[in-house]
This record gives sequence, C-alpha cells and structure tokens, in this order.
Amino acid sequence: MLNPSPAYARLTTATDEMAMKPVFEAELSKIWGPVQIQNFFIPRVFSRGGGRFLIQYRFSTAGAGGKNWIFFGELLGPDEMIPGFVQPGKAFFVPEMRLAVPVFPFDPKLKELPRFFQMDEAASILSELKPFFDLNGTAAVKRVEVLGYRLERRSLLRLSIQEKSGNLSIVAKLVRPDKVDRIFGLMQELEKAGFNKEAEDKISVPHAFAKTASGVIWQEALADPSLHDLIGSAAFVSSCQRTARALAKLHTARLGDLVPHTAEEELKRLQEMVAETARIYPVLKEKMDKVFDSLKTEPPVLKEETAVPIHRDFYDKQVLIGAERTTLVDVDTLSSGDPALDVGNFLAHLSLRAGQHPEAKQTLRQAGQVFVEEYRAATNSVDAETFWKRAGWWETSALLRLACLYSLRPRWKKLPIPLLDQAEKTLSGEIHA
Repeated sequence: MLNPSPAYARLTTATDEMAMKPVFEAELSKIWGPVQIQNFFIPRVFSRGGGRFLIQYRFSTAGAGGKNWIFFGELLGPDEMIPGFVQPGKAFFVPEMRLAVPVFPFDPKLKELPRFFQMDEAASILSELKPFFDLNGTAAVKRVEVLGYRLERRSLLRLSIQEKSGNLSIVAKLVRPDKVDRIFGLMQELEKAGFNKEAEDKISVPHAFAKTASGVIWQEALADPSLHDLIGSAAFVSSCQRTARALAKLHTARLGDLVPHTAEEELKRLQEMVAETARIYPVLKEKMDKVFDSLKTEPPVLKEETAVPIHRDFYDKQVLIGAERTTLVDVDTLSSGDPALDVGNFLAHLSLRAGQHPEAKQTLRQAGQVFVEEYRAATNSVDAETFWKRAGWWETSALLRLACLYSLRPRWKKLPIPLLDQAEKTLSGEIHA
C-alpha cells in the first residue's frame, strides 16, 4: 500500500472512507434533514495540479426513499480562494481540509443537470422529446438514472418514460454548452460514415437525435453490456475480436477535419502527471522517471498524411457488446493521430484489469493476443514492424499514465508498481506483435 508524503495530509484525510462518511452525514443532514449513509466509498481521485484534487464520493442513503449518489469534492490548493458556488443549499465546505462539495444535482458548469431531478420540469423535458417520439398526453417521466458523472464536464442520464402505449428509455448526455456542437457533430459524422444501426458489419455509435444550445444531447439508450462487464465470462475473448474490428473500422473511416494529437503532447501531459505523483508518493519517483526518460528518448514519429481518426481514450468500457451490434461510445475525444495510440491504450488497460482481476489473468492475456491478431487481419498495415514498435511506445505511455492515476484511488494503491514493472517490460520489447 502506498503512503503519501506528509505534505499531502489533507488528501489522506479527504480520501479516508471511514473519516469522510460521518462528515457527509453531518453536512447533508443540515441540508436535507436527518441522513443515514450506507455503502460509502471513494472510487476515483483526479489531480488538478498545484495541490488541487477532484475526489469522487459514491454512497446510498437509507430509508424508503433511499437513493444512490455520486458527489465530487474539490480539494483546494493551499492559497486557493473558496469557490463562489459554495452557497447554502448548493454546496458545503469543510474548512480543515479545504474541501468544497457541490450538492448533487447542482453543478457549477452543467446548468441543465438540476432540472432533470425537479418534478415541475418533467413537462418541459417531454416537450423536447415530442418531435422524435410519438408521445401522447399520458406520457410521464418515471425515473432518471445516473449512468455516469464528472463534475463540470459531463453527465449521462437514462430517462424512463411511461405512457399507455408502452415504455420508452432515452439517454440525455449533458456537456458544457461550449462543447455540445462539436460532440453532436462528431456523432452525426460517424453515423454518416457508416457507424449506424443499418451498417452491414453491425458496428455503430449511439444514434443522436438532437441537441440543445444549453448542453443536452439526446441519444438512444442501449442496454448492452460493455466489454468490461464481460471480464471473467466465456464471451470476453470473442468480444475482444469484435472490439478489434470496431477499432479498425474507426481507423479506416473517412471523416472531416479533426484536432491532431501527437506524441509530444502526450509527453508534456505525462511529465506533469509524473512530477505531481512523485511529490505525493516519493517512493514511486525512481521507477516513474526511468520509464518517462525512456519514452522521451525516442517518441514515435508519424507522417501527417498517415494520421487517421483515433478515439484517444479507447479501452474496455468504451465498447458495448450486444447480441449482434457492437457500439463505440464516448467519442468526445475523437482526434486525428497515430492508430497505434488506441491499440497501445487498449492493451495497457488489459494489464490494468489483470491486476484488478487476478483470477482472470490468463483469459485477459489470451484476449490481448486475440485482439492483436484480429486488428492485424482487419487493417493489414503495410508498415507492420513500425506500427507495433509505435504501439509498444503508446502502451508504455498508457501504463505510466495509469500508474499515476491509480496511485490516487484508495482501493487500488497496490497497482502502480506492477503497472510500472509492466511498462519496463514493454519498453524492453515484450509487446504483443
């Protein structure tokens, strides 16, 4: 188990589940009335640099009206001012930790989020949907489920709508208003490029019905499990074949202008992450510096004319595996760049899963081999040797990034050293080609 530097004592307390549960009970009881919290845990912590962190708290409230909740707390920098959003009823502040916590569904930048949880807004929500669905006067919003949430960035909500003629599920993806046009445009362009429900190969993205200027993208709801959900099942290896074909289709798609992403940008981001992680956990510094210095000596070079559409955040949770249909999700980071980035990132996440699911280690190794074989067959790259060397570099960079990220996650602090060990092996030539 990693122990942080004494300089990060506030972070230690703010990520201590036993210490934070009574804090949340006390603070939320001031706002909601008496609250009893169950199943309190901290799945994610993100560094924001400068001694600032974003901490995800998940829990359920007890009683007949019990619910599951996702809250985020902002651990402020030593000299940072208290955010303006810390107001009665909207957020609470814990002075001894300098922790500011917006009270869900309030979000400082996702202004639309609260209305999905206000009963008097149901009629206006249904009116937005009428142009796309034959809703009659009996339609009613029966349930709003949070599928995913990241403070000030995005939220994925599934709405269950009931009427006399049947039930309907639809997803509202909430993003910042300045991002909505780009993300909706990418989804539409992918559908036009063959990623739709009518595609012969059954590889698609979720159908996007509409967007609003306020930052809501209405899209189809899919009940299919993600590839990640299938870890440990008999279907996981064959599903990795389907995943490889879906990625190959993306890499060969004809899309419009995309923002480029380069190895130099990746190194800059990694340098900042490594420096921050080394300050928090000095014990990791030597291993991280060794991996980073090796990456820095020979970054992959890709000719501009050979750049392709890349997902840039491709791993097992970004692919839904249905009975026939394979669906790529979360295309917000779609860019132009090296296809080896997506391959390396996917393989690095399989190493991560082996640490999280040791009982499935052999299956995950087999799945990685099947993924590589299927991707090779689907792309038939002319620069195979160069490609897999680049894939090894990107896999190593992803392993280093994951080691930094998971060092901050309370339940996975055993993973960074094995991930760094795997990064060294990959650098030495133990890649999946």
